[in-house]
Amino acid sequence: MATPMTRTTRRALSVSAQASRAAAAAAQTAPRTRTKIISPATIMRGSSAANKSSAAAMRVGRTSGRPDLRYHAAKFPPTEVMSRPPTACTARQMHTSTRFMRAEPAPAAPRNSSNTAGSATKRASLKARGLLKQQPLARPRPDMRYHAAKFPPSQMLSRPPTMPSARFLHTTACALRRSRKTLQSANAEAVVEEVPDDGKQAQNEQQSQGEEQVKQRQPSVALKDKKIVFLGSGKMAEAMMGGMVNGGAVEATQVTACDPNAGRRTYLKDRFHILTTANNASAAKGADILILAVKPQTMALVFDSIRDTISKDCLVVSIAAGFTLSQIREGLGVKRVVRAMPNTPALINESITSWTFTQEVSPEQRRQAKELLSAFGAEVLLSDERMLDMATALSGSGPAMCQLMFEAMIDAGVHMGFARDVSRKLVLHTVRGAVNLALASGEHPSMLKNDITSPGGTTAAALYQLERGGMRTVFSDAIWAAYRRSRELGGLDSCIGPGRFQVGTQLELPEELVENLQQATEAISAVKDEIAELHSDDDSTTTASNNKKQQ
Repeated sequence: MATPMTRTTRRALSVSAQASRAAAAAAQTAPRTRTKIISPATIMRGSSAANKSSAAAMRVGRTSGRPDLRYHAAKFPPTEVMSRPPTACTARQMHTSTRFMRAEPAPAAPRNSSNTAGSATKRASLKARGLLKQQPLARPRPDMRYHAAKFPPSQMLSRPPTMPSARFLHTTACALRRSRKTLQSANAEAVVEEVPDDGKQAQNEQQSQGEEQVKQRQPSVALKDKKIVFLGSGKMAEAMMGGMVNGGAVEATQVTACDPNAGRRTYLKDRFHILTTANNASAAKGADILILAVKPQTMALVFDSIRDTISKDCLVVSIAAGFTLSQIREGLGVKRVVRAMPNTPALINESITSWTFTQEVSPEQRRQAKELLSAFGAEVLLSDERMLDMATALSGSGPAMCQLMFEAMIDAGVHMGFARDVSRKLVLHTVRGAVNLALASGEHPSMLKNDITSPGGTTAAALYQLERGGMRTVFSDAIWAAYRRSRELGGLDSCIGPGRFQVGTQLELPEELVENLQQATEAISAVKDEIAELHSDDDSTTTASNNKKQQ
């Protein structure tokens, strides 16, 4: 598409055309007095003594040793110069061309008649003495206004813009990050905080701040007007109560906590404003959802106390480690049972709860269980009950293992010289940032670890010591130990995991080997009996001798 001509462009074209016609007429009519044509190369070689006399004729009003642009203009008239294809120009050239287009022709200065007459007399005298040489014919210079009119800036800048280099982008990104960090550091508070003298008061303040940060949820429709009873009010039950009540999923009057300790009941009532009691049977009577939050060792006593009062339609939710669905069904005589395993971050709505249920649980009760468990964090439904013991080891006991790691890092900071509160803040914020980064990026932890491990750096040295100390093996063994203990609490086989020999149920031994083992067992039993008889005879002989001596 052709570029439309503006008024300035048409004016520049008209002026340049008039100038070209005037220059051509003057060149044809003027007498040619130049006798020798000197090439630009000869002019530029100003060091040659033979060419100095020839070049002097063209150095009128010019500095010594520089070429005469007028000769170039004469050899390449505007018509030839303008016939070349346009080239890209710089911003300065474009600005100069635009200025030429806007400029008006300067008016000719009036000649002084006295100066003209004096100059003519001086030139005549020099010519008579042979000191004046003929000057070359002055050729017209190219009109830049014509060039700017013929090749507007839109054509000169027709090439596509180049992409910035990678180094330029990296420098810009670093500058933006530095400015953002400067703004954040200006608004951030000091690292060192004042620690109150009373440790319990500081703990209560931090706990209250954590409860205020809990996101308020809308009241659950599935749990509306449902009586929720906790049998057992330990740390896990407290975390679940706090998540449900403080999060707004249920009303405080819907929750009843049963605990034999009067001090514990008073504490929970003052903190969550819930109902409390010490009688398991009265608490379980009329309950819509019954949560078993007692120790596995006392589960049999709890079954005996509530078996006659619990409703057959009640939804029983057990968070006791190890107890299977079948054991709970047989112990209570109910069929609608949910087995779940939350963890202590439920107090701040950050729990991860794995759960499963029996086939008799209705869809409405499944919805109630899902709303109940998601009231204090995320939930994961498992299709196989055997995975509940694995989840108990990994997520149920996981927070304690993480706290031990935090404690070791904080103690290392204190050992280096940090104050304990400063070391604690550095470690906990580091861990929180690492967890949030892993959740937000979605990448494997090994990739994130490699991103900050420079060759020969501090992180590489730290990781070498951790691998040398067997950190992976220690964590793996700890999780396997928790898994085995969870199976032991449920009366299941715990001889599983790395380094354990597990005998299959279908293992068959040869008959000869079985007979040999039985004969060896009988022989060992016979030897034990003979040894026991010998010991008894020795004891009776010793007793008789002692009696004779006494007599």
